[in-house]
Amino acid sequence: MLLLGFSFQVTAQVQNLHQVLEQSKQNFPSIKAKQAEVNSATRKVSANKTDYLPTVLLNTQYSLSSNNNMTGSFYPNDAIGISTTGAALPEDVYRGVYSNLTSLAIDWKVFSFGKVQAGVGVAKQNQQISQADYDNELFQHQVRVIDLYLNALAAQKLVRVQETNLQRAKSVKDIVRSGARSGIRAGVDSMMANAEYARALMQLSESKSQARVANLRLSEVSGIYNKDLVADTMAFFHQTPFDSSKTTVSLHPRLKLYRSQIDASIAKSRLAKLNYLPSFSLVASGLARGSGNSRTTGQTSYDLASGASYNLYNYLLGVSFRWNITGLARIKSDYNSEKYLSDKYQYLYEEQELALKRQAGEADAQMELAKEQAQLVPLELEAARNAYNQAKARYESGLSDILSLNQNYYFLNRAEAGYYISMHNLWKALLIKSATSGDLSVFLNQCKKGFGD
Repeated sequence: MLLLGFSFQVTAQVQNLHQVLEQSKQNFPSIKAKQAEVNSATRKVSANKTDYLPTVLLNTQYSLSSNNNMTGSFYPNDAIGISTTGAALPEDVYRGVYSNLTSLAIDWKVFSFGKVQAGVGVAKQNQQISQADYDNELFQHQVRVIDLYLNALAAQKLVRVQETNLQRAKSVKDIVRSGARSGIRAGVDSMMANAEYARALMQLSESKSQARVANLRLSEVSGIYNKDLVADTMAFFHQTPFDSSKTTVSLHPRLKLYRSQIDASIAKSRLAKLNYLPSFSLVASGLARGSGNSRTTGQTSYDLASGASYNLYNYLLGVSFRWNITGLARIKSDYNSEKYLSDKYQYLYEEQELALKRQAGEADAQMELAKEQAQLVPLELEAARNAYNQAKARYESGLSDILSLNQNYYFLNRAEAGYYISMHNLWKALLIKSATSGDLSVFLNQCKKGFGD
């Protein structure tokens, strides 16, 4: 048993609450996924800011094409077609002629009635949604971590309770065995003591199994699976948390998430409304053209060198005014759609606020009940210990039977377990209070920074 105990101390990795919380923040997949969304939204803001810059398009192409042209215009059908220039020749020529075109076009929206700025604002609001979603996910996960941490602590304490209970059962068994061998006690007493010892062994085995499961669950939410992870007690069961403040919900991360969605919808509706207005752009373009068809003689050269050189240049400077008049109906519908979405998120916000206020009242009531129970349980434990010691002394002196001793034995075991359960419930009530208020510092400020029992 000593060797096994030494092995457990070597392999077990004891971590305090702050270590587990930090590890889960850095490694749990859903938290990392939400952080990736925040990073993506941040890059979207940077991408939208480039709309302030002019659009610069550079095009260079070399082609080999037939040289049959015809006077008249045609609709490009979304650029599906072959551009034809020049006068028609008296007869068809299907031999390919080399040509080239290089152009540089600049389009700068110098005045758009705030549409570019509104687009950046929408991107920033989406970034705020991603950040609020990350904060809410992190907060909810940390609440789960603390909850499982408390469960692991309680399970470890119950193991120690059952270890003490086993030692007590062994002590009674030894006393009864000695009395039975000397003829002072009946043989049935020895049988009952052995049965109680076996039951204590089973209770210890069950409590160890439950502690193992609790540690594995804690390991899962920490983000790194570690079958040897053990929660450090941090004196949780030797201090009574005190918090008499009323629970408020105004700063809860969930409400911040819904508020960010409302703000983003308002920003989108503002952008949709601005799309009613036109845009003014400064435009500039330069073009260089070359072809195997001579500008001066009209002769055609079919070699690559003749079509690869430039022999025509153009430029353009101007002001562009754009207004999608037929799109006004769609823009109006988009605007109204975003307004309804704003109403939706507002109603959802109010629903969450109502739920959190109800949970806040329940958390305060549960905290008061847990406090009262934690104050009464030590008295019950002390009475159970005294009753057991008296029953044991009476049994050893022959003044009572083993049934009376076993009854007090049960009461003491239940009182010892009840003490740690009541302390666990008190800390759990404080966690619920902290989770409902949206501020984990309400819980963490009550934790001691020291370690050990």
